[in-house]
Amino acid sequence: MKYISSLLLIFMTLFFVFFYPLNEKSNRYDFIENTYISNDSVEYEKYNNFNNKLLDTYSIKIKLKKEKVKNKKLYLEIIDSTNKIFKTNQVYRIYNNSLIFELDKLTSNEIIIDYSNNKNNKISFSYIIYNNFEFNYLYVNKELIFGLCYGIMFCSFLYYGIMFYTTREKSFLYYSLMQIFAICTLAFFAYNNDYTSLNKQALIDIFENLTFLFTILFSQSVLYIKKNHKQINIIVNFIIYLHIVDLLLILIFKISILYLYVPLFIAFIIPIFLGLHVYLLGNKSALIYLIGWSLICISIFIHENNLIFIDTLYILHIVMPLESLVLSFALGVKLNQIIKDKNENEQLLIHSLRLSSTGEMINNISHQWKQPLSNIAFVSMDINLSNSENDLSSEYLEKRLLEIDRQVDFMSNTIDTFSDFYKTNKKKEFFSIQESIQQSLFILNSLIQDNHIQMDLSFIDDKKILGLQNEYSQVILNIISNSKDAFIKNNIKDAKIEIKVYKKNNKLITSITDNAGGIKENELDKIFDSYYTSKKQGSGIGLYMSRMIINKHFNGKIQVYNKDYGACFEIIM
Repeated sequence: MKYISSLLLIFMTLFFVFFYPLNEKSNRYDFIENTYISNDSVEYEKYNNFNNKLLDTYSIKIKLKKEKVKNKKLYLEIIDSTNKIFKTNQVYRIYNNSLIFELDKLTSNEIIIDYSNNKNNKISFSYIIYNNFEFNYLYVNKELIFGLCYGIMFCSFLYYGIMFYTTREKSFLYYSLMQIFAICTLAFFAYNNDYTSLNKQALIDIFENLTFLFTILFSQSVLYIKKNHKQINIIVNFIIYLHIVDLLLILIFKISILYLYVPLFIAFIIPIFLGLHVYLLGNKSALIYLIGWSLICISIFIHENNLIFIDTLYILHIVMPLESLVLSFALGVKLNQIIKDKNENEQLLIHSLRLSSTGEMINNISHQWKQPLSNIAFVSMDINLSNSENDLSSEYLEKRLLEIDRQVDFMSNTIDTFSDFYKTNKKKEFFSIQESIQQSLFILNSLIQDNHIQMDLSFIDDKKILGLQNEYSQVILNIISNSKDAFIKNNIKDAKIEIKVYKKNNKLITSITDNAGGIKENELDKIFDSYYTSKKQGSGIGLYMSRMIINKHFNGKIQVYNKDYGACFEIIM
């Protein structure tokens, strides 16, 4: 099962390249026997003999297969916007700047159109035949169909371009570029009437090539081919390099060498089989991509073979936005997964940040317990001494036991505080900023005492806010811990940290200022970057996580600047 789709991909590609008939005659144009041109309206030659010639006057003769036209209602569109028409032998009407002839049993065998120019112009002439349904329901609504197509695809290009800018997920970039180059290709086919210009042909081929290139890159990225399917990835990389080489050849020869010999729909068979390969290996979401690519592959196959009597321009303009919507839905699922994974990673980072200081926390708990344990031991010795001297009254015993209970309650509260701090609480609640700061200081109490740090607290405008209290406490803890490290590093005497909570310009501000010497100017802009640290054994995630917590969970911001003899962190909400 693992190699089935790989073998199918290789076999089908080789089959279509070497055995597929590339030049099948189109059924759509079986109604036209041939097209002729004359520069004197007397002697006519086949139109192809006059390609790229310059004439001031000439006549085009279209010879119909009358036996095939007589039983049908058809419309012939003549596309030639560069010349001035002065005479035809048939009744016509002008629609969308084109000549429209109705073809039926009353139409003569030949349609002759005489052209006249004020100056010599390069001959540019083409025609399209429509059936009754196609003309009355598709052709007359062409601008609406094309507008909806380009609008949907451009929205996909814009939306996923923004998604790439936000997430840096490459599959969004490839999909966005695939859409914009597909729009350019379709628009060029729809509105370019000069089929004789090599430069314009080269431009179309470049747009097509880039569309296919980014389709393959998108498939490779979104299906994780490079990461999970290394054997298949070798083939995919070869195809990518083939397209890059072909792009260079287009610049030289003005035509795609690759798609001169390979049918266009082969380019979409590749992502179809990549999707099939991944789907067979158990990735059910690949089915959506499989459907999207199959839609466009079938439409291009119809385009190259004219399997139904509808101009492929309309088929592509209907199917391409459908494919865009299908793949957009699939990318929406992927985006939800990215957001979910990102949230989980954030929680893991927060938890790992807490666990990284587990040893220090345990040391803090032991410090918190030393004094109550000493008091309990002292009370116990006092009770034993009073009992040995027969001086243990019931009132005295009750008083001493209550003192032991108070010490035990203190120790129990210490454990509860530390346990609550390590819990990952995802439910937002209203909490007091003062209580959150006090929680952080309680946890860091032994650290503060051991390093002889003076704490100066001022709660001018304490307020209850909606959020995750433990995460806010973690931010305060990170900042104070950094100040402690700076005190030790710079050997600061009379270490002091000042914490203020106040309102300014309708914003609630928590400022934490130390006198540890400040932060180097070249580090101020980097201090909140992930994995950036100035410490020898620092992880570089503490302040990064602090900024992420305040930005995302409290819709606020955190900033730092140097002030007096130290650094000042401000949390603004």
